[in-house]
Amino acid sequence: MLSIFALLIGMCMIAISSTTVHIDICVNILIALFSVAFIFDISRSRKYKKYSMPLTIGYFFRIALLYYDVYSSDPFHLPLVGGPLSSDPYYFYQVAIGYSQGISTNYGGFFPRLLGYIFRFTGASRLWAEFWVLLASLGTILVFIHIVEELNVSQSSRLKGAYLIALLPNYAMMSAILRRETAITFFLSLSLLYFLRWMKGEDKLKSIVLSTMFALVASLFHGATGLIIAGYIFVMIIYSPKHNRFVLDPKNLIGAVAFIAVILFVYSRYGTVFFGKVESKLEAGALASTADKGGSSYARYVGDARTPVRMLIYAIPRFLYFLFSPFPWQWRGVSDIITFLMSSCVYLLIMLHSIYYLRTVGKEDENRKVIIVVLVITILSAAVFSWGVKNTGTAVRHRDKFITMFALLYVLNSEKRLPIRIRRH
Repeated sequence: MLSIFALLIGMCMIAISSTTVHIDICVNILIALFSVAFIFDISRSRKYKKYSMPLTIGYFFRIALLYYDVYSSDPFHLPLVGGPLSSDPYYFYQVAIGYSQGISTNYGGFFPRLLGYIFRFTGASRLWAEFWVLLASLGTILVFIHIVEELNVSQSSRLKGAYLIALLPNYAMMSAILRRETAITFFLSLSLLYFLRWMKGEDKLKSIVLSTMFALVASLFHGATGLIIAGYIFVMIIYSPKHNRFVLDPKNLIGAVAFIAVILFVYSRYGTVFFGKVESKLEAGALASTADKGGSSYARYVGDARTPVRMLIYAIPRFLYFLFSPFPWQWRGVSDIITFLMSSCVYLLIMLHSIYYLRTVGKEDENRKVIIVVLVITILSAAVFSWGVKNTGTAVRHRDKFITMFALLYVLNSEKRLPIRIRRH
């Protein structure tokens, strides 16, 4: 594709730049060349041409947010972002520069280390770093299009999903700042793509291997992300691609056991690399703690897990807060209200529509099976994350990692609507 060629040319220009100012000039030239090439590519592609409007609007929306974040003196003020000069984005950038100079640290894990390797060959620039994040977001949208193109749904429903994932404000803002969540979302989307292909019986071994591999790559950025594999294992036990239905097939159990054995082997050898974040969160002190930084903390009144009984009691409240906060009683200002309307309400309505869809279609409906599978994976993943998160801002960032799954649910049930009853007096 021409856009890839433009990206390579721009990288070469940046690599020979001598100062940060020159790098930024080259990055601006690269963005201009890439933008033109990208629009040309989607206008010529059979698959992407049908999605040219959401792709174009979503891309330039992110470009505008990118320049605002880098050059504006008034940073984004939403719970999910925080001030870029006083939170993770700033420190990620500084740590990445350190890695490029041979100075290592444990802060941020794999994400700043990867940026450091890029800076080592091209030089450091915040604009350059955040453009890579934007490209990961763009890649997520393209992977989503591949997923919906393989579904038995109308083109109008596919377009609705594309608009959702391209323009949902919270996710778009996460796509324009230096945070690792966008890269995680990209690899989780690839993982979901291949898992759904396994579900359809397409190259089952290859599909499950690639699905697991991309989930583990996502875990490099944040260890708890790899627990999505637990959802895969559960689906492998209850669903048979061969029979195209939910059934406890002995072969499924054998396959699931073999899959678990492989994951346990990976955990025993490389647990710290792929699941280090999980190990720290599962420590007794972390599970029992209700203290957390930030004005949006909800840990104190949602409960802890000092005992198995308490963990069972508070599982549902923590799950609900993770997926749907900030609730009205948590609002601290306009930013919280916007987050509630543009994130919490969207995910809540999608979940409700999905449940409604399952109740109103036959058991043999193909989309019904996909909805069940995606819901199982999403719910299990969210349930795990809910015990490692204690405030609204972090919850919003983490749940947006699963935006591809929610957008997919929206596509599958978008032709079903909850009935609105008007009481007549």
